[in-house]
Amino acid sequence: MDVADVKRLALELGVSLQREHLAVQVRRERVLAMRAAFGEELMSFLYDEVPASLPFAPSGPPKANGLDAGELRQQAGRLGAQALLALLGADWMAVKRRAVLMFDRSWNLDSKAEGLSGRSHKTLLSFVVEKLITKRLPQWQWLY
Repeated sequence: MDVADVKRLALELGVSLQREHLAVQVRRERVLAMRAAFGEELMSFLYDEVPASLPFAPSGPPKANGLDAGELRQQAGRLGAQALLALLGADWMAVKRRAVLMFDRSWNLDSKAEGLSGRSHKTLLSFVVEKLITKRLPQWQWLY
């Protein structure tokens, strides 16, 4: 696993977590901006493979007001990074501290942030392992 792959996983997880909002976009400009930011293949995966509701998903629409592809990617990447860190429990603090270093420092990710627990943790981890890695990052399948 290199930093680029971890960042890609965070981005694709962040996009997946925003499925509910992204799936209801109707303005042509916004749809085109999303396709430019995330690519047609990821958007197809989003609509076809991502469950309607994932734990850790934001309650409202993305904060990115503009149609800038870079801003949309950065926001999704940050959300995905937060979710990946939340998947690491208290026993993984050393890994969390190292993982924070893989992402943009301006995101102010906190390695001490609380992890997910119980069913939410199991649901999100299952999605990451069984869907996201299997379908989008097959080079990591050897891990499982």
